[in-house]
Amino acid sequence: IFNPTQAEYDALLATAANAAQFANINANDVGVIIDRRVANISAAELQGIDFYANYSFETNGVDVTLGLSGNHQLSFDITENANTVDQLRFDNGDLSVSTFAAVQAGGFTGRFTVNYTDGFDTNVAVNQTHVDSFTVADLFLAYELGENAGFLDGTTFRVAVDNLFDTEPPVYRQQRNLNYSGFTLGRIFKLGVTKRF
Repeated sequence: IFNPTQAEYDALLATAANAAQFANINANDVGVIIDRRVANISAAELQGIDFYANYSFETNGVDVTLGLSGNHQLSFDITENANTVDQLRFDNGDLSVSTFAAVQAGGFTGRFTVNYTDGFDTNVAVNQTHVDSFTVADLFLAYELGENAGFLDGTTFRVAVDNLFDTEPPVYRQQRNLNYSGFTLGRIFKLGVTKRF
């Protein structure tokens, strides 16, 4: 607002959270008012189902845990300027699932995880109308040495392999960003050692 009147200035102060610090300023001394507050002009409506299941049991001295979790989006609509767009129609998968199996016996721990992301139709890719699903597996192993290990007592050795089978993500020929769907750096090995004192 250029050269605001006293009424315009007072009306703006009435909506400001920090109005007290500007209350003693005369509108005649103000050349311009710039309102930099963020305005949310869009509305999003999402519906979906989150699921989780976990089951633990023991067999022959081995503790086993099986798990499953995920999200299934039923709808994802964004309304802007009275125009509603279905975000799930193109370029967004509606299902992601993670499942794992973990075992522990003595000082040994192991966990095998599989992550799945659903495929989707696309209308922004070049010479492509569908992007395939993406499944990647990870492995984690650890072993903690016990009291009979001498100076290595309390030492744990760990190895983790991300993207165990070196799975490549599906091709996604969008005209921006990267040309694949999902993220992976390929098969990655991580080694670790910790010592408790």
